[in-house]
Amino acid sequence: MFYEYSLDSMRKADEVYSNVRKLSSSFDLTKLHKVSRRDLIDVLGLKIEAAMGNPLHTLMSNSKQLANYGGDPRNLRKTTVKQTRDEVANFYQFGKQKAALLIKNLVRFGILGFSRVFDLY
Repeated sequence: MFYEYSLDSMRKADEVYSNVRKLSSSFDLTKLHKVSRRDLIDVLGLKIEAAMGNPLHTLMSNSKQLANYGGDPRNLRKTTVKQTRDEVANFYQFGKQKAALLIKNLVRFGILGFSRVFDLY
């Protein structure tokens, strides 16, 4: 979900989800920062370089930054939702709104949890 949300600016949803499926079937997403630009282009197609929103840069930048968290977006979780949102918002192509939407869906699907109401603030 992390990469889908980061690429979901000014792009068709079916294209975004198709690209992320290609990435996840071709590479270990926790080690995406080690994949060469050329290999990403080979998997995603040449048009990815010229796509609006610079998705190739987004992938490379966010995967490199996510490596500081073991390559796993679940490791971005802080004590509260607000702290977690602020942590996610530091990534390229994320802001507070998109970070909040990502967290909401990670919680909704049981990927991330906050045990108490107080964790929300």
